[in-house]
Amino acid sequence: FNGRVPMTPESFKETMRKAEFTHRSDADAVIQLQEQIFFEKVTACETLVLEGLPATEIEALARALPLYKNMTHLTINKLRCGER
Repeated sequence: FNGRVPMTPESFKETMRKAEFTHRSDADAVIQLQEQIFFEKVTACETLVLEGLPATEIEALARALPLYKNMTHLTINKLRCGER
């Protein structure tokens, strides 16, 4: 992934609560689909490579990591912690 940590279902739900929809009735289906896909992906993930991760994504990474039950390798390339 480049520059973003995959959004956990909890974070996605919070974002969706603030989002505007043409048809608000679609929100629950969108939330359920995101949760299903997220858990399919993290369950299958054994190696996670993150590139160009900004410091602002570290907290999101900390929330997401415990959900990667089968992950054995984590690589973070080019962590952007400052102005440089």
